[in-house]
Amino acid sequence: MFRPRPDVRFRVVGDEAVVVRQEEAEVIALNDVGASILALLDSRRSVGEVLDALVEEYDVDRESLSSDLTRFLSELRDAGVVEEA
Repeated sequence: MFRPRPDVRFRVVGDEAVVVRQEEAEVIALNDVGASILALLDSRRSVGEVLDALVEEYDVDRESLSSDLTRFLSELRDAGVVEEA
């Protein structure tokens, strides 16, 4: 399970999600898929449950999505946006 770090603020603005890392004074823009993923990371859903929700929302092959999700979560963790719950 993952959740946004305590210093992270997340808002959808138009067709992008804006992530603000307050401690680093950094702003990151995410596309709609990235926004959907971040919105699902609430420390109550497992990665498998996030994957299930995304498979229902997007017309994509589960195996490809699983690989992309794993990579994206690693990128978010490395960027200091999320942490393991």
